[in-house]
Amino acid sequence: MVLGVLVSSEDMKEMDEVGFANVLKNVNETSVSIIDGMQRSNIYFENYDDEYSYWCYEPATGDYYCVDPEKHAFNFYSILNGYVYYECLNDGAIYKMRLDGTDKEYLFSLADYGLGTTKCISAFEVAGNVYLAFIGDDNSMYLTSEDGSEYEVVTTDLQEFDITQDIYFEDGYLYYSDMNGTEIHMLGVEEYLTTDVTEMSNQIISRDSFYYFEVKQGMIFIELYDGNNAIRVIDSKTGEEYNVFDFS
Repeated sequence: MVLGVLVSSEDMKEMDEVGFANVLKNVNETSVSIIDGMQRSNIYFENYDDEYSYWCYEPATGDYYCVDPEKHAFNFYSILNGYVYYECLNDGAIYKMRLDGTDKEYLFSLADYGLGTTKCISAFEVAGNVYLAFIGDDNSMYLTSEDGSEYEVVTTDLQEFDITQDIYFEDGYLYYSDMNGTEIHMLGVEEYLTTDVTEMSNQIISRDSFYYFEVKQGMIFIELYDGNNAIRVIDSKTGEEYNVFDFS
């Protein structure tokens, strides 16, 4: 799970699982990832008190510490197969490293694509190969190989609201926001990368106007703009509605 908030080391000091939920109620902006462990989830976060470096909090022990000894300043990031893929604000490049801070590897520079920064990034695996999808500061979405040697522009002219949303990979498809938060698109990226099709399918799976959406376990959770705090849940392949939860 990735949440849109930034946590400081002071916020994390006396935190357990309940305390973490309480912290999220009181922070204004962040990036937090909760990774399932054997007993309790480890929490990885950008620490704005420590120059946006990458930290870990272990609820089982109460320990929290900087994961990256070089203290790269993190921008957006994505976690896949025990690695974190991230944009480093120090040099505008994409890196990967293990969650424990080892095996750090430079992948490519955003300047190679004429970009200064990313607006979001998603790492995913297809047929044993890792790919990255990200939105650049030109409001276009890019699809690249892991090392950046191969890339293409997937879509252009995304609007300001759309670039604040995440990109999700689920069961062969990429999901993203378009038309200023009034459309959720699904791209047939796995078929495109593994077959002879020459064009990626692009289907509108939802036309709800929304604040936020998340794709998880075959479902899309949509916080409706006109829904009085309602969450609409639909099937991620068909768009069939499962339920609407009203939190007003």
